[in-house]
Amino acid sequence: MNLDQIYPIRAARWRGLIVVGFGLLLVAAMLAQRACAQSPTIISYTNTVPITNPAYYYGQASPYPSVITVTNFYGTLQAVTVTLSGVTSDEPSKLEIQVAGPSSAGVVVDLMYNAGFTGGNDAVSDLTLTFADDAASPPPLRSHLTSGTYQPSGTDDSDNLDETTNMLAGFIGTALAGDWSLYVWDTGSYDSPDPNIISNWSLTFYYLPLPVGLSDPGFNSQGQFEATLSGPIGTPMVVEGSTDLLTWTPIATNDMATSSVLFTDTNSVVPYLFYRAVLLSSLPVAVELSDPQFNSQGQFQATLSGPVGTPLVVEGSTDLLTWTPIATNAMAASSVLFTDTNSVVQYLFYRAVLLSSLPVTVEFSAPQLNGLGQFQATLSGQVGTPVVIESSPDLKNWTSIATNAMATASVVFTDTNSLRNDLFYRAATSP
Repeated sequence: MNLDQIYPIRAARWRGLIVVGFGLLLVAAMLAQRACAQSPTIISYTNTVPITNPAYYYGQASPYPSVITVTNFYGTLQAVTVTLSGVTSDEPSKLEIQVAGPSSAGVVVDLMYNAGFTGGNDAVSDLTLTFADDAASPPPLRSHLTSGTYQPSGTDDSDNLDETTNMLAGFIGTALAGDWSLYVWDTGSYDSPDPNIISNWSLTFYYLPLPVGLSDPGFNSQGQFEATLSGPIGTPMVVEGSTDLLTWTPIATNDMATSSVLFTDTNSVVPYLFYRAVLLSSLPVAVELSDPQFNSQGQFQATLSGPVGTPLVVEGSTDLLTWTPIATNAMAASSVLFTDTNSVVQYLFYRAVLLSSLPVTVEFSAPQLNGLGQFQATLSGQVGTPVVIESSPDLKNWTSIATNAMATASVVFTDTNSLRNDLFYRAATSP
């Protein structure tokens, strides 16, 4: 929280305090802003699912594309970089790699094309390639490819998508939230299979946070506190008041239809001394069970409270150590009546938690070979969870062989590939 977001306005009635207290707060805030004005915020997203060679070692790699979902952040983009880790190929010059932003952005950049051709042994293994506009040069065309930071290759002669720009700066000013895609096309010969072409890839954004706060404090003719509330357009913001700088109470929310609005505290009950503005997303989400009782059937009941639209889970326990999910609720209203209709387990304790705060687990069970000699197992996980199944011959090298969005809590997985003789299988959540 920046110091200039907190105002001891009510104290302004004692003239000495507004000059000293408010003045020091404002000066300290100005110094702090100057000190960090050139330091961008950095945020990264990674997809850890390996990108593997295409069938017959020619064409689209798998998955195609590989996707990273970027959630919205409030700020002005300064730069974006793309990092490919574990790059392995017999012929890296046969790899065509592009990155595309969300469909609403419509930006496609060629990262690498025809790189690393020497006419001899061009094979590379476990390289880390970072692509940034401020690098010294693009990947080499006529020398061996090594780990390093490169400019995007910037060619439009590709079997993938049509390139729209040869610089990652092309994403500046576009919509960043949504699915970013990495397209990998292998034009290698049929007799040169590669293992995982890319182990994982990352997007890193450098941005300046947009200012959020209250300014120009004063009192209107009715003696009500007023100030200008500033923030990014469309950002949900909350104005809070406090009497002691310790306990803060939400007073009003605003979705910022414009970059600045006039806030007026029309409350006549609590004489707040301090005010601040915060992003709604930075506030803790409160969920709880209250008013516990038993109904006429002897069933436990309680009021479940939480933000509208928030997925919540009610759990029960007999010992405060092991908790079992009993019910989920998407909170169509801010409070609903929960009733435990279970007649089998007599829980002694109950709690409500955010669905997003629960660990997501997936597992294999009941492994066997079917009548065709194919590996089968029961895949279990939370409904809607994206899951990737991997296999390995040695517990070291893992290959992604299937994905599942878990339409039900358990499904039977069958490995129908007759060419694969892997000894080990595992399931993991997919980013």
